[in-house]
Amino acid sequence: MKKRACITVALVTLVVSSYGYSGSWFGSGRNPTPVFRNYLMLGADWVDVDDLNSVLEEFELGEFSPYSFSATFGWDAIRNRILMGGEIGGLFWRQSETQGSRTNFFSSRVLLNNGIALVQTGNFVLYPLVGVGLGLSSLTIAPDETTFEDALNTPDETLKLRRFSFIINLGAGVTFSTTSPGRAGVRLIGIRAGYMFDPARGSDWNRGTTTVVDGPDPRLRGPYVRLLFGSGIPMARRR
Repeated sequence: MKKRACITVALVTLVVSSYGYSGSWFGSGRNPTPVFRNYLMLGADWVDVDDLNSVLEEFELGEFSPYSFSATFGWDAIRNRILMGGEIGGLFWRQSETQGSRTNFFSSRVLLNNGIALVQTGNFVLYPLVGVGLGLSSLTIAPDETTFEDALNTPDETLKLRRFSFIINLGAGVTFSTTSPGRAGVRLIGIRAGYMFDPARGSDWNRGTTTVVDGPDPRLRGPYVRLLFGSGIPMARRR
C-alpha cells in the first residue's frame, strides 16, 4: 500500500503541475519572466545500505557508510511559476578494503522533476518539487593484488554486479540570484533538500547478461541536502 501511495502521489503531482497555473502567487507580477537555469549540486545523501553491509560482513568484505557524497547536475525552466526540469547525479562511497580484497559501491540517479515556484521575486525563488526516475547501483569486488600469471589464468576474478531501482523524489529548494554588469544572465546560489523513495524491493542483480538472484537489497532511499551553484538566463516570452 505504501508503494502504491507514493507512486500515486508522485504521478498526480506531476500531471497537475504540468498544466501550469496562470494566477498570482507570492512575488512580483502576475507572470514573472520565464527563466532557464542550469546548476551543479554538491552535498550528502543518506542511503539504506544495511542489507548490503550484512552480506558483506558475512564474507568479511567490510561495510559502507549510510551517507555518501553526492554530485548532481541539474537543469530546469520556470514559466508561469511552473518548474520543469531534470537531474543526473552520482553517489560516491569510500572504497572498503579488507585483507586480500577491495570492494567498491557506487550509485547514480536520473530524474525528471516538476515543481511550483511558490515565491518568485526578482532574486529569490522558493519551490517544492516532485520527481520520478531510475537509479543504478554498482558493486565491484576484486582482489587487492594478484600476480601477472594469475591475472592471465583467471581474467574474470573481479565480480561486477549492478541493479536498477525506481526512484521518487520529494523535495524543496530555495535559490538566490545575483546579476553581473554587462551580462544578461544571473548567477545562482541556493540549497535543496528532500527525501528519495525507493519503493520496489528486489534481490536480483545482473552480472553481464547473467541474473544473480538472492543478493542484498540496498535501497536508494533516504534524506538528502545539497548546495546549489549555477546560472540562469531569461527566455523569450510567447506573443
